[in-house]
Amino acid sequence: MMWITKENHLRFKNRLRQFDKQRKKVMSRWLSLPLALFNRISATQETLVNHQQVQRIVIVRNNARVGNTLFLIPFINQVKQVYPQAEITLIGCANWQASLLEGLAIDHFVVSHFRFSSLGKLLKTIVTLRKTQFDLCFMPCGSAQDALMCSALNARNKIGFDHERYRNALTHPLNNPSFYQHAALRCLALIPQIAPLALAQTCHQLRLTQHELAEGKAARLAIADEQTLCIGYFREARGAKQLSDKQWQNSIDTLTQASPYPVVWIEILGPGMKQGFTPNHLSCHCADLRELAGFLHHLDGFISCDTGPLHLADAVNTPCIGLFTHTDPTVYGMLGDKAQYITDIEQFDATNVWQTLLGKSLVSNQETELPLALVNRSVSSQPNQLETPAIETARLAL
Repeated sequence: MMWITKENHLRFKNRLRQFDKQRKKVMSRWLSLPLALFNRISATQETLVNHQQVQRIVIVRNNARVGNTLFLIPFINQVKQVYPQAEITLIGCANWQASLLEGLAIDHFVVSHFRFSSLGKLLKTIVTLRKTQFDLCFMPCGSAQDALMCSALNARNKIGFDHERYRNALTHPLNNPSFYQHAALRCLALIPQIAPLALAQTCHQLRLTQHELAEGKAARLAIADEQTLCIGYFREARGAKQLSDKQWQNSIDTLTQASPYPVVWIEILGPGMKQGFTPNHLSCHCADLRELAGFLHHLDGFISCDTGPLHLADAVNTPCIGLFTHTDPTVYGMLGDKAQYITDIEQFDATNVWQTLLGKSLVSNQETELPLALVNRSVSSQPNQLETPAIETARLAL
């Protein structure tokens, strides 16, 4: 309706999220008894399954946020690295997650339907899953929903970090040694405690196909010539992380004035947005996250607060600027090397931003034309990185 403004819409969504957060807290307080009961009627064992004998693995993660879904990628890659012979099932919240994670080592994706409005579907899903005897069930991120689902499954070993509210769902509650501070890397400390594996950070990137990369490049080249910078940005954020339109306008004006090259600004619109906040910028609305990822991959940079699209751009190796005014980048920041953080939106060095996006040599020599390789960096040198997971140098936050 016309009387529902953007601000009221976002305020309503934030209140719903706050209500859901409180609901989860209340729900977790009475979990111990049902978790113990469900776990007792499941087929489990106290001894650890030999890692060479593991054939079926299930990973439980009931969370439908884009960023948290992408944060699963390092753990999924680690699981496949240690158990290459195993069949992996991922339990999530939404069908789009299966599409987004396509190409990773996931053999089966199951939607949990973990909502009060779909209780019948949830029970049917649990009944179906209980027909499979899993060797390992991983709960990489503790939550009430994950604990209930984990306790109901038939798995010889149920692995997760020890937590007073969720330990009854597990056969092996493990210590959290806090080797990693980042939310996407903490769960990498689970498997080294049960199988021979050195702590290491695995690849965090999506695996786009050559067709998706080609379509993204074509969309980028249709916007501007190769000597013009194309920088994307996303304004929507939850709660206190959201910036005002004035703050966005001032920040973009500052960056435009400091840019060594012409810039085309492209606003990525969220599902609830009809148009961008300024007619001087292009806008893009894309419901398919993989299609959006292919496009973001060919942009020269991306700017956003701590949101799903920021982590999506990071997951396809796009240089990113994170506006982290209310969240800790050590915990929720980007995992790629082409990243910079702005914590004070009112005062930041625009030249440093461009050095991150373009490289110091390009910013310092403004008379040099923008190289074609900057626009086509993924096509010429990165496709293998996007299509083949690799072990990167460990970055432990001790």
